[in-house]
Amino acid sequence: MKLSKIYKAYIAGFVDGEGCIRVHREPIIRGRRKTLYYCLTVGIANTRLGILKKLNTLYGGHLCLQSRGKDTVRQKIWNWKVCGKNAGIFLLDIYKYLIIKKQEAKKGIEFYKLKLKFGHKYRNNRFNKKEIKIMDRYYILLKNLKQRGKNG
Repeated sequence: MKLSKIYKAYIAGFVDGEGCIRVHREPIIRGRRKTLYYCLTVGIANTRLGILKKLNTLYGGHLCLQSRGKDTVRQKIWNWKVCGKNAGIFLLDIYKYLIIKKQEAKKGIEFYKLKLKFGHKYRNNRFNKKEIKIMDRYYILLKNLKQRGKNG
């Protein structure tokens, strides 16, 4: 579905204000072999379910209600998260409209393109040491960009 420039700018505002762009890193153990799994992830938390449902329809992902324990006074907060290829496509769609998280998105898009270059290896997780080192660099870089004041 083709989105208007205005809608892309609107969504970019949500990401700038309520979003998170990161590389998810998780150890995978299969028998005696241990490797790392890396995935571009974009998430948005908001009290407005409608817009998050729309994003979930357009880009896929996962939508869930954030637990607030026994707090029944405050509004419900919904979380939408998209990973992998769909996260890359999402960032490409909104990139030019981002302001605060533009640098994070740029690195996220670089990571997405890098993973495309490495090929689809999710099923067997057989990245070589050089590929893992490069992906780990992006994991650390995006983590560091989240430090206060580094992303605009």
